[in-house]
Amino acid sequence: MFRLALRVLVVLASLLALTLFATSARRYVPRGHTSDPFEQSILESSARFVRHEPMYVEPREGQPMLMPGFALCVAGIAGELPPELWQVRALALGATVLVAILIALIVQIECGSWTLAFAGGSLALLGQGFLAAPPGIARPEGLMLALVLLAVMTIRHIPGAIGAVLGAIPLAAAVFVEPQAVWFVIGAAASLALERSHRAAAFTLTVGLLVAAGYVASSRWLGPWFNFEAWDGPTQAMQLRALGPVRFIGDLLLRTLGVWMMAALLSFSMATEPWLGRSGIWMCMGISALVGGLVATQSRAFGAEAFLPSIVLVSLVGPLMIQRVTRHLAAWDDPDRPGGENVVLAAVLLQFAAILAAVPVDRWLPGVLGAWPGA
Repeated sequence: MFRLALRVLVVLASLLALTLFATSARRYVPRGHTSDPFEQSILESSARFVRHEPMYVEPREGQPMLMPGFALCVAGIAGELPPELWQVRALALGATVLVAILIALIVQIECGSWTLAFAGGSLALLGQGFLAAPPGIARPEGLMLALVLLAVMTIRHIPGAIGAVLGAIPLAAAVFVEPQAVWFVIGAAASLALERSHRAAAFTLTVGLLVAAGYVASSRWLGPWFNFEAWDGPTQAMQLRALGPVRFIGDLLLRTLGVWMMAALLSFSMATEPWLGRSGIWMCMGISALVGGLVATQSRAFGAEAFLPSIVLVSLVGPLMIQRVTRHLAAWDDPDRPGGENVVLAAVLLQFAAILAAVPVDRWLPGVLGAWPGA
């Protein structure tokens, strides 16, 4: 009876998260104006591409650095017509929802629990929509994360060199959507290297060739300022910010996502290292996301949206590790035995509570979306 009550509470919390996200997205996405610099930059870049003009021009003061992938997708949706704001936001919202679906699918495949999968996807959606940016705001991180998850699922489940090569394709594409994807490329390469197989060489060679070819093609076809946007600008924006990592670790990881972080930490005490084996690639991806978040805090262009990869990957790794730890401690192989599952479900509820407590009330109560910057 207690386990059933916990399951019901987890499902209700997941439905609450979905309702809050859908309500916020419905109120925000249709708005016909924006003051967000990223949305403006994406609209301008995609419009220039549609008009067959150079996508990149000399940047204005304070203009955000933008890789071409997201803007090219917007231009593809717009066709020959000028791109509109709703198209930009619809693409961002669709990518965010796809990421949550992929998280739920991965958790189901790895854990065999639909309840945990539903909760994992809902937590990922809640974290993406309320811990960094408003739901549906045009940011490239969602599309990048969708490509990364699809790539890693391919590497994880398709054996041999063919899986590594196929997985390298969307990962290389993700690099041209958002630069933090580079950390996931490194994480995937490290995970494959730990397998001590030819898959690592096939992956590294493929992704290296694709990124190099894409960089050369972009430099040639997207305007002379592409190199500045892709490399010079982000490099010049780097500076030492000692408090950035402290706030990232103390506020986001330990306070808001502390339940999942504790589960990941406890997994390091098990006899089998969590980064080894085929399933170990998810832990490598989680570590890569945290490294990317730490590095992002050292940029003058840093914003809370840079934490989106960390939020999503912790939302994925957390459920996987909490189940592994409880199975290990209880010495049970059956995930449906009551004791171990009770702990997992209670941890999920605590994580829901921690995220909701971290979000200011005016950001998730329906009807107050105007509190969002740029709304």
